[in-house]
Amino acid sequence: MSEPSTAELVVVAALWIVSAARAHTLRSGPAHRAVWAAITGLAASMTVRVEPIAHAIDQLTDVHGAGVLVKHLAGLVAVAALFDLAVLGTATHVRRRIPLAGLGVTTVIMTGLFWAMPRIDSEDFADQAAGKPIATAYILSWTLYLGVAMALSARLFRRAHRASRHRVVRAGQRVLVIGCTIGTGYALYRAAYFGARLAVGPPDRGDIFYVDLSDGIKYFAMLLITAGLTIAGAPGTRANLRARRHLRTLNPLWHDLVPADHRLDPPGLTPRERLSRHVVELHDTIHDLYRRTDEHLVHRVHARLATQGLTSQDLAAVTEAGLLRIAQALPPTVTPATPYAPPPASSDPAERLSRLLDLAQAWDTTAVRDTLTHVSTAPEPHR
Repeated sequence: MSEPSTAELVVVAALWIVSAARAHTLRSGPAHRAVWAAITGLAASMTVRVEPIAHAIDQLTDVHGAGVLVKHLAGLVAVAALFDLAVLGTATHVRRRIPLAGLGVTTVIMTGLFWAMPRIDSEDFADQAAGKPIATAYILSWTLYLGVAMALSARLFRRAHRASRHRVVRAGQRVLVIGCTIGTGYALYRAAYFGARLAVGPPDRGDIFYVDLSDGIKYFAMLLITAGLTIAGAPGTRANLRARRHLRTLNPLWHDLVPADHRLDPPGLTPRERLSRHVVELHDTIHDLYRRTDEHLVHRVHARLATQGLTSQDLAAVTEAGLLRIAQALPPTVTPATPYAPPPASSDPAERLSRLLDLAQAWDTTAVRDTLTHVSTAPEPHR
Protein backbone atom coordinates (compact mmCIF):
# COMPACT_ATOMS: atom_id res chain seq x y z
CA MET A 1 0.00 0.00 0.00
CA SER A 2 1.35 3.40 -0.94
CA GLU A 3 1.15 6.60 1.05
CA PRO A 4 -2.20 8.16 0.08
CA SER A 5 -2.32 11.36 -1.91
CA THR A 6 -4.02 14.55 -0.78
CA ALA A 7 -6.99 13.70 -3.00
CA GLU A 8 -7.36 10.30 -1.31
CA LEU A 9 -7.22 11.89 2.13
CA VAL A 10 -9.93 14.35 1.09
CA VAL A 11 -12.09 11.43 -0.07
CA VAL A 12 -11.52 9.57 3.22
CA ALA A 13 -12.36 12.65 5.30
CA ALA A 14 -15.52 13.32 3.26
CA LEU A 15 -16.68 9.72 3.66
CA TRP A 16 -16.18 9.71 7.44
CA ILE A 17 -17.97 13.07 7.78
CA VAL A 18 -20.96 11.73 5.84
CA SER A 19 -20.87 8.49 7.87
CA ALA A 20 -20.88 10.38 11.17
CA ALA A 21 -23.64 12.70 9.96
CA ARG A 22 -25.85 9.74 9.09
CA ALA A 23 -25.17 7.64 12.20
CA HIS A 24 -28.43 8.87 13.74
CA THR A 25 -30.38 7.13 10.93
CA LEU A 26 -29.42 3.60 12.03
CA ARG A 27 -32.80 3.24 13.79
CA SER A 28 -34.69 4.71 10.87
CA GLY A 29 -35.22 1.57 8.78
CA PRO A 30 -33.28 -0.85 6.55
CA ALA A 31 -32.76 1.62 3.70
CA HIS A 32 -31.07 4.13 6.00
CA ARG A 33 -28.95 1.38 7.56
CA ALA A 34 -27.87 0.23 4.10
CA VAL A 35 -26.84 3.77 3.15
CA TRP A 36 -24.84 4.13 6.35
CA ALA A 37 -23.16 0.73 5.89
CA ALA A 38 -22.22 1.55 2.29
CA ILE A 39 -20.65 4.89 3.19
CA THR A 40 -18.92 3.55 6.31
CA GLY A 41 -17.59 0.52 4.43
CA LEU A 42 -16.11 2.80 1.79
CA ALA A 43 -14.59 5.01 4.48
CA ALA A 44 -13.06 2.02 6.28
CA SER A 45 -11.68 0.58 3.05
CA MET A 46 -10.05 3.86 2.10
CA THR A 47 -8.71 4.41 5.62
CA VAL A 48 -6.87 1.08 5.63
CA ARG A 49 -4.94 2.29 2.59
CA VAL A 50 -3.08 4.67 4.93
CA GLU A 51 0.23 2.91 5.55
CA PRO A 52 0.48 3.40 9.35
CA ILE A 53 -3.03 2.02 9.79
CA ALA A 54 -2.31 -0.99 7.58
CA HIS A 55 0.91 -1.59 9.52
CA ALA A 56 -0.99 -1.35 12.81
CA ILE A 57 -3.45 -4.01 11.58
CA ASP A 58 -0.53 -6.27 10.66
CA GLN A 59 0.98 -5.78 14.11
CA LEU A 60 -2.34 -6.32 15.89
CA THR A 61 -3.19 -9.53 14.01
CA ASP A 62 0.43 -10.69 13.70
CA VAL A 63 -0.36 -11.47 10.04
CA HIS A 64 1.76 -9.86 7.36
CA GLY A 65 -0.45 -8.16 4.76
CA ALA A 66 -3.64 -8.48 6.83
CA GLY A 67 -4.41 -4.84 6.06
CA VAL A 68 -4.89 -5.78 2.41
CA LEU A 69 -7.57 -8.34 3.32
CA VAL A 70 -9.28 -5.95 5.74
CA LYS A 71 -9.35 -3.23 3.08
CA HIS A 72 -10.93 -5.52 0.51
CA LEU A 73 -13.45 -7.00 2.94
CA ALA A 74 -14.53 -3.52 4.06
CA GLY A 75 -15.01 -2.67 0.38
CA LEU A 76 -17.09 -5.83 -0.06
CA VAL A 77 -19.37 -4.75 2.80
CA ALA A 78 -19.81 -1.35 1.14
CA VAL A 79 -20.68 -2.91 -2.22
CA ALA A 80 -23.09 -5.40 -0.63
CA ALA A 81 -24.82 -2.61 1.31
CA LEU A 82 -25.22 -0.54 -1.84
CA PHE A 83 -26.57 -3.60 -3.67
CA ASP A 84 -28.99 -4.22 -0.79
CA LEU A 85 -30.18 -0.63 -0.99
CA ALA A 86 -30.78 -1.01 -4.72
CA VAL A 87 -33.00 -4.07 -4.25
CA LEU A 88 -34.88 -2.72 -1.21
CA GLY A 89 -37.47 -0.76 -3.15
CA THR A 90 -39.01 -3.52 -5.24
CA ALA A 91 -37.39 -6.81 -4.26
CA THR A 92 -38.88 -9.62 -2.23
CA HIS A 93 -37.36 -10.82 1.03
CA VAL A 94 -35.69 -13.72 -0.80
CA ARG A 95 -34.04 -11.40 -3.31
CA ARG A 96 -32.74 -9.24 -0.48
CA ARG A 97 -30.63 -12.22 0.56
CA ILE A 98 -28.70 -12.15 -2.73
CA PRO A 99 -26.31 -9.32 -1.76
CA LEU A 100 -25.60 -11.00 1.59
CA ALA A 101 -25.12 -14.42 -0.04
CA GLY A 102 -22.73 -12.95 -2.60
CA LEU A 103 -20.85 -11.18 0.18
CA GLY A 104 -20.51 -14.41 2.16
CA VAL A 105 -19.31 -16.53 -0.77
CA THR A 106 -16.83 -13.91 -1.97
CA THR A 107 -15.50 -13.39 1.56
CA VAL A 108 -14.84 -17.12 1.96
CA ILE A 109 -13.12 -17.36 -1.43
CA MET A 110 -10.96 -14.27 -0.89
CA THR A 111 -9.97 -15.34 2.63
CA GLY A 112 -8.95 -18.78 1.37
CA LEU A 113 -6.91 -17.30 -1.49
CA PHE A 114 -5.32 -14.78 0.87
CA TRP A 115 -3.97 -17.55 3.07
CA ALA A 116 -2.90 -19.61 0.04
CA MET A 117 -0.93 -16.92 -1.80
CA PRO A 118 2.62 -15.91 -0.88
CA ARG A 119 2.82 -12.76 1.21
CA ILE A 120 3.59 -9.79 -1.02
CA ASP A 121 5.91 -7.33 0.68
CA SER A 122 5.04 -4.26 -1.36
CA GLU A 123 3.95 -0.68 -0.95
CA ASP A 124 1.16 -1.32 -3.44
CA PHE A 125 -0.44 -4.73 -3.43
CA ALA A 126 -2.00 -4.43 -6.90
CA ASP A 127 1.30 -3.49 -8.56
CA GLN A 128 3.12 -6.50 -7.19
CA ALA A 129 0.20 -8.93 -7.43
CA ALA A 130 -0.09 -8.49 -11.21
CA GLY A 131 1.08 -11.62 -13.01
CA LYS A 132 0.96 -13.89 -9.96
CA PRO A 133 -1.73 -16.63 -10.40
CA ILE A 134 -3.12 -16.90 -6.85
CA ALA A 135 -2.92 -13.16 -6.20
CA THR A 136 -4.65 -12.53 -9.54
CA ALA A 137 -7.41 -14.99 -8.61
CA TYR A 138 -7.78 -13.12 -5.31
CA ILE A 139 -8.18 -9.81 -7.12
CA LEU A 140 -10.54 -11.25 -9.75
CA SER A 141 -12.84 -12.81 -7.12
CA TRP A 142 -13.29 -9.36 -5.59
CA THR A 143 -13.68 -7.79 -9.02
CA LEU A 144 -16.32 -10.30 -10.12
CA TYR A 145 -18.60 -9.53 -7.18
CA LEU A 146 -17.99 -5.82 -7.61
CA GLY A 147 -18.88 -5.90 -11.32
CA VAL A 148 -22.05 -7.95 -10.88
CA ALA A 149 -23.23 -5.91 -7.89
CA MET A 150 -22.52 -2.58 -9.62
CA ALA A 151 -24.24 -3.61 -12.85
CA LEU A 152 -27.36 -4.87 -11.08
CA SER A 153 -27.41 -1.84 -8.77
CA ALA A 154 -27.21 0.54 -11.74
CA ARG A 155 -30.16 -1.23 -13.36
CA LEU A 156 -32.24 -1.20 -10.18
CA PHE A 157 -31.46 2.44 -9.38
CA ARG A 158 -32.48 3.32 -12.94
CA ARG A 159 -35.79 1.52 -12.43
CA ALA A 160 -36.30 3.35 -9.12
CA HIS A 161 -35.48 6.65 -10.83
CA ARG A 162 -38.25 6.12 -13.36
CA ALA A 163 -40.75 5.33 -10.60
CA SER A 164 -39.77 8.10 -8.17
CA ARG A 165 -41.82 11.31 -8.01
CA HIS A 166 -39.62 13.34 -5.67
CA ARG A 167 -37.36 15.68 -7.63
CA VAL A 168 -34.41 15.54 -5.19
CA VAL A 169 -34.62 11.75 -4.82
CA ARG A 170 -34.68 11.40 -8.61
CA ALA A 171 -31.57 13.58 -8.91
CA GLY A 172 -29.74 11.41 -6.36
CA GLN A 173 -30.81 8.21 -8.08
CA ARG A 174 -29.59 9.59 -11.42
CA VAL A 175 -26.15 10.21 -9.89
CA LEU A 176 -26.21 6.70 -8.40
CA VAL A 177 -26.93 5.19 -11.82
CA ILE A 178 -23.94 7.04 -13.29
CA GLY A 179 -21.68 6.11 -10.35
CA CYS A 180 -22.66 2.43 -10.46
CA THR A 181 -22.20 2.34 -14.23
CA ILE A 182 -18.68 3.75 -13.87
CA GLY A 183 -18.10 1.22 -11.08
CA THR A 184 -19.11 -1.54 -13.50
CA GLY A 185 -16.66 -0.15 -16.05
CA TYR A 186 -13.96 -0.08 -13.38
CA ALA A 187 -14.57 -3.75 -12.58
CA LEU A 188 -14.44 -4.72 -16.28
CA TYR A 189 -11.22 -2.76 -16.79
CA ARG A 190 -9.66 -4.27 -13.69
CA ALA A 191 -10.61 -7.82 -14.71
CA ALA A 192 -9.35 -7.33 -18.27
CA TYR A 193 -6.06 -5.81 -17.15
CA PHE A 194 -5.18 -8.43 -14.54
CA GLY A 195 -6.34 -11.24 -16.80
CA ALA A 196 -4.21 -9.95 -19.66
CA ARG A 197 -1.30 -9.33 -17.30
CA LEU A 198 -1.37 -12.97 -16.26
CA ALA A 199 -1.75 -14.30 -19.81
CA VAL A 200 0.47 -11.92 -21.82
CA GLY A 201 2.95 -10.43 -19.38
CA PRO A 202 3.89 -6.92 -18.26
CA PRO A 203 2.91 -3.98 -20.48
CA ASP A 204 5.46 -1.58 -21.95
CA ARG A 205 4.43 1.27 -19.64
CA GLY A 206 4.65 -0.90 -16.56
CA ASP A 207 1.97 -1.87 -14.03
CA ILE A 208 1.91 1.37 -12.04
CA PHE A 209 0.46 3.44 -14.90
CA TYR A 210 -2.48 1.10 -15.49
CA VAL A 211 -3.15 0.50 -11.78
CA ASP A 212 -3.14 4.26 -11.12
CA LEU A 213 -5.55 4.74 -14.04
CA SER A 214 -7.95 2.20 -12.54
CA ASP A 215 -7.64 3.89 -9.13
CA GLY A 216 -8.67 7.20 -10.70
CA ILE A 217 -11.78 5.56 -12.17
CA LYS A 218 -12.51 3.96 -8.80
CA TYR A 219 -12.29 7.23 -6.86
CA PHE A 220 -14.51 9.00 -9.36
CA ALA A 221 -17.15 6.26 -9.04
CA MET A 222 -16.90 6.38 -5.23
CA LEU A 223 -17.43 10.13 -5.13
CA LEU A 224 -20.44 9.89 -7.43
CA ILE A 225 -21.98 7.06 -5.41
CA THR A 226 -21.43 8.92 -2.13
CA ALA A 227 -22.94 12.08 -3.61
CA GLY A 228 -25.89 10.12 -5.00
CA LEU A 229 -26.56 8.44 -1.64
CA THR A 230 -26.40 11.79 0.13
CA ILE A 231 -28.70 13.55 -2.33
CA ALA A 232 -31.25 10.73 -2.61
CA GLY A 233 -31.36 10.28 1.16
CA ALA A 234 -31.67 13.98 2.01
CA PRO A 235 -35.51 14.20 1.89
CA GLY A 236 -35.92 11.08 4.03
CA THR A 237 -33.30 12.30 6.49
CA ARG A 238 -35.04 15.66 6.82
CA ALA A 239 -38.39 13.92 7.32
CA ASN A 240 -36.99 11.67 10.05
CA LEU A 241 -35.33 14.59 11.83
CA ARG A 242 -38.62 16.48 11.69
CA ALA A 243 -40.47 13.40 13.01
CA ARG A 244 -38.01 13.09 15.91
CA ARG A 245 -38.55 16.75 16.78
CA HIS A 246 -42.33 16.29 16.73
CA LEU A 247 -42.02 13.14 18.86
CA ARG A 248 -40.04 15.06 21.49
CA THR A 249 -42.74 17.73 21.55
CA LEU A 250 -45.59 15.21 21.82
CA ASN A 251 -43.88 12.88 24.27
CA PRO A 252 -45.08 14.52 27.55
CA LEU A 253 -48.65 14.73 26.21
CA TRP A 254 -48.52 11.13 24.96
CA HIS A 255 -47.24 9.81 28.31
CA ASP A 256 -49.79 11.81 30.31
CA LEU A 257 -52.85 11.05 28.19
CA VAL A 258 -52.46 7.61 26.57
CA PRO A 259 -52.88 4.70 29.01
CA ALA A 260 -49.88 2.37 29.10
CA ASP A 261 -51.91 -0.60 27.85
CA HIS A 262 -53.03 1.43 24.81
CA ARG A 263 -49.52 2.31 23.61
CA LEU A 264 -48.54 0.31 20.53
CA ASP A 265 -44.90 1.31 20.19
CA PRO A 266 -42.94 -1.85 19.28
CA PRO A 267 -39.18 -1.61 18.69
CA GLY A 268 -37.82 -1.24 15.17
CA LEU A 269 -40.21 1.46 13.99
CA THR A 270 -38.89 4.43 12.08
CA PRO A 271 -39.46 7.89 13.63
CA ARG A 272 -42.18 8.61 11.08
CA GLU A 273 -43.94 5.33 11.89
CA ARG A 274 -43.76 6.05 15.61
CA LEU A 275 -45.09 9.55 15.07
CA SER A 276 -48.01 8.22 13.03
CA ARG A 277 -48.88 5.73 15.79
CA HIS A 278 -48.68 8.38 18.50
CA VAL A 279 -50.99 10.68 16.59
CA VAL A 280 -53.60 7.91 16.23
CA GLU A 281 -53.31 6.90 19.91
CA LEU A 282 -53.64 10.50 21.08
CA HIS A 283 -56.62 11.11 18.79
CA ASP A 284 -58.43 8.03 20.13
CA THR A 285 -57.67 8.88 23.76
CA ILE A 286 -58.84 12.48 23.35
CA HIS A 287 -62.06 11.26 21.74
CA ASP A 288 -62.71 9.00 24.76
CA LEU A 289 -62.02 11.80 27.24
CA TYR A 290 -64.46 14.14 25.53
CA ARG A 291 -67.24 11.67 26.39
CA ARG A 292 -66.82 12.67 30.06
CA THR A 293 -67.47 16.39 29.33
CA ASP A 294 -70.48 18.45 28.33
CA GLU A 295 -71.11 21.89 26.80
CA HIS A 296 -71.40 23.58 30.21
CA LEU A 297 -67.93 22.43 31.26
CA VAL A 298 -66.48 23.57 27.94
CA HIS A 299 -68.06 27.01 28.36
CA ARG A 300 -66.73 27.37 31.92
CA VAL A 301 -63.18 26.48 30.82
CA HIS A 302 -63.37 28.82 27.85
CA ALA A 303 -64.78 31.68 29.90
CA ARG A 304 -62.00 31.32 32.47
CA LEU A 305 -59.26 31.40 29.82
CA ALA A 306 -60.78 34.05 27.55
CA THR A 307 -59.84 36.75 30.07
CA GLN A 308 -56.10 35.99 29.90
CA GLY A 309 -55.31 37.84 26.66
CA LEU A 310 -54.44 34.79 24.56
CA THR A 311 -54.52 34.74 20.75
CA SER A 312 -57.33 32.78 19.17
CA GLN A 313 -54.99 29.87 18.29
CA ASP A 314 -53.44 29.78 21.77
CA LEU A 315 -56.88 30.12 23.38
CA ALA A 316 -58.18 27.11 21.45
CA ALA A 317 -55.16 24.97 22.40
CA VAL A 318 -55.15 26.02 26.07
CA THR A 319 -58.93 25.53 26.34
CA GLU A 320 -58.62 22.02 24.96
CA ALA A 321 -55.67 21.24 27.25
CA GLY A 322 -57.54 22.47 30.31
CA LEU A 323 -60.70 20.59 29.35
CA LEU A 324 -58.79 17.35 28.79
CA ARG A 325 -56.92 17.67 32.09
CA ILE A 326 -60.23 18.08 33.94
CA ALA A 327 -61.77 15.17 32.02
CA GLN A 328 -58.74 13.02 32.79
CA ALA A 329 -59.30 13.56 36.51
CA LEU A 330 -62.94 12.42 36.31
CA PRO A 331 -63.86 8.77 36.87
CA PRO A 332 -64.30 6.86 33.61
CA THR A 333 -67.83 5.98 34.70
CA VAL A 334 -68.95 9.63 34.52
CA THR A 335 -71.18 10.04 31.50
CA PRO A 336 -73.01 13.37 30.94
CA ALA A 337 -76.52 13.36 29.61
CA THR A 338 -75.31 15.23 26.54
CA PRO A 339 -71.57 14.65 26.05
CA TYR A 340 -69.64 17.41 24.34
CA ALA A 341 -69.20 16.79 20.63
CA PRO A 342 -65.99 18.51 19.44
CA PRO A 343 -65.60 19.57 15.82
CA PRO A 344 -64.66 16.59 13.64
CA ALA A 345 -60.94 16.03 13.32
CA SER A 346 -59.36 17.03 10.03
CA SER A 347 -58.74 14.28 7.50
CA ASP A 348 -55.43 15.96 6.64
CA PRO A 349 -52.62 14.24 8.65
CA ALA A 350 -50.58 17.47 8.71
CA GLU A 351 -53.47 19.42 10.24
CA ARG A 352 -54.14 16.71 12.84
CA LEU A 353 -50.47 16.73 13.79
CA SER A 354 -50.40 20.54 13.97
CA ARG A 355 -53.39 20.54 16.34
CA LEU A 356 -51.70 17.99 18.63
CA LEU A 357 -48.43 19.94 18.62
CA ASP A 358 -50.33 23.06 19.70
CA LEU A 359 -52.05 21.02 22.40
CA ALA A 360 -48.70 19.64 23.60
CA GLN A 361 -47.23 23.13 23.80
CA ALA A 362 -50.20 24.25 25.94
CA TRP A 363 -50.37 21.10 28.05
CA ASP A 364 -48.42 22.23 31.10
CA THR A 365 -48.73 26.01 30.93
CA THR A 366 -49.66 28.34 33.78
CA ALA A 367 -53.05 29.02 32.18
CA VAL A 368 -53.92 25.32 32.17
CA ARG A 369 -52.83 24.88 35.80
CA ASP A 370 -54.97 27.88 36.71
CA THR A 371 -57.91 26.24 34.98
CA LEU A 372 -57.44 23.04 37.00
CA THR A 373 -57.53 25.10 40.20
CA HIS A 374 -60.59 27.23 39.44
CA VAL A 375 -62.68 25.10 37.07
CA SER A 376 -62.88 21.67 38.59
CA THR A 377 -66.62 21.06 38.60
CA ALA A 378 -67.56 17.84 36.91
CA PRO A 379 -70.37 17.73 34.37
CA GLU A 380 -73.67 16.56 35.68
CA PRO A 381 -73.66 12.77 35.17
CA HIS A 382 -76.48 10.96 33.49
CA ARG A 383 -78.31 8.77 35.96
